[in-house]
Amino acid sequence: MNPRGTRRPPIMLTLFVLFTAVTLIELWLIVQMARLITWPVTILLAIVSGIIGSAMVKREGLSVLRKGQTELASGRFPAGPIAEGVVLLVGGAFLITPGLLTDVVGLSTLMPPCRRVYAKWLVAWARRNVKIINPSAPFQQPRGGNVFDAEQGSYSSPKTHRHQTNSDDTVDVEFRRVD
Repeated sequence: MNPRGTRRPPIMLTLFVLFTAVTLIELWLIVQMARLITWPVTILLAIVSGIIGSAMVKREGLSVLRKGQTELASGRFPAGPIAEGVVLLVGGAFLITPGLLTDVVGLSTLMPPCRRVYAKWLVAWARRNVKIINPSAPFQQPRGGNVFDAEQGSYSSPKTHRHQTNSDDTVDVEFRRVD
């Protein structure tokens, strides 16, 4: 269930349909393009777009990296540059994937105005769907799976595991160095 209470389709089904549909559309577009400009030119265009796209992604990626370093140097968290970097990574993957549709989407990630829009969409999606856990917060029981109790050397279910916390949040660890 999502926050609106509607049921979502399973992710694997969604990915299967998405990848199958994109592949079929790309295949149809390549065949249509080859009919217009011949197969050798179509194949050459696919290779050249991958090479040029990779070089452009590298250049834009370095630009985003510099922007992120500038924000870090000024004491701000570089959320925008990180999101733009993820968008460029996906765009680069689209550019090296043969096909007209994926090339158009990949090239759009190289244009800063489009990339910023995609990055805003990505950040908005992450805010809705990603839960951030504060590592400095007191111990919280995991929702599922087993808990490993280091003192007992065994696993137990989260329901039966009783974690004793000290009021000063100190973790007592004993270790032995093995070379």
